[in-house]
Amino acid sequence: MAKRKALSKKIRFEVFKRDKFTCNYCGRSPVIDDVVLEVDHIIPVKEGGNNHILNLVTSCFDCNRGKAANKIDDNKVVAQQKKQLDLEQDKKEQMELVFQWHKDCQGIDDEKNKRVFEYVNNLLITRSINATGEANLIKLTKKFQLKDVLKAIDISADSYFRYDEDHNLTMESASLFIDKIGGILFNMNRSAVDNKSSYIKGICRNRFTSYFSEQISSIILKQYTVALDQAGWSEERILADLEDEVMPLSKEAKSWDLWKQQMERWIFDIKGWSPQEPDEELIAEEL
Repeated sequence: MAKRKALSKKIRFEVFKRDKFTCNYCGRSPVIDDVVLEVDHIIPVKEGGNNHILNLVTSCFDCNRGKAANKIDDNKVVAQQKKQLDLEQDKKEQMELVFQWHKDCQGIDDEKNKRVFEYVNNLLITRSINATGEANLIKLTKKFQLKDVLKAIDISADSYFRYDEDHNLTMESASLFIDKIGGILFNMNRSAVDNKSSYIKGICRNRFTSYFSEQISSIILKQYTVALDQAGWSEERILADLEDEVMPLSKEAKSWDLWKQQMERWIFDIKGWSPQEPDEELIAEEL
């Protein structure tokens, strides 16, 4: 006698899903009828049946426990088995398509990276990008759009290329050119508000040499702009506020502590606004 093995939850779900959660004997479903579904073996285990999904059907509790009175006909068994085989074939074909798609994408990525390497080497002229530089560029082409990568390469070349007395590109500037591409891309993809905040932070860094904290200034400026955004302000209006209010404060505050205290007061005030207040002010200005 064949030993019965317990069915996993996964295989039970697959059988229920294939059979649309409907008993194959009586046609009842827990969605409409008050029944509990089970999984039944077409060929019983004691007669040599196995737990393959082709030998399993959905049955309600009543039919499964008293199924001697409700036999599933051979045509229905064949139909269910064909349906399952069709599903398995569809899964196989879709898996092959996924692998082919992945292979095609990899080929496109390889060609894209090859063209980027060629572009960089044409700029370097007598020098060439090394393996580390290629690895860094591959990371960038995965993360950013190709047009942005190429633009960043051009900006970096214009900004960092330096030449010796024989008009040859220096090794140091060539290395710096590669290293700076990622940072340029990061800045290119930042919002206008983030760029303006970064500029203001630079003013503070240069003025408040004593006790200035890069991290704290970043947090404060982020809290400030987020508070304005949550109050309903548009990006254009936030930029104007940074220009008209925060930048003068950053240029005129006597110390880092005074700048920080004023910013924290403003943030507290903004968080006390209702989201409608800024919009009402804007409407009044337009009228």
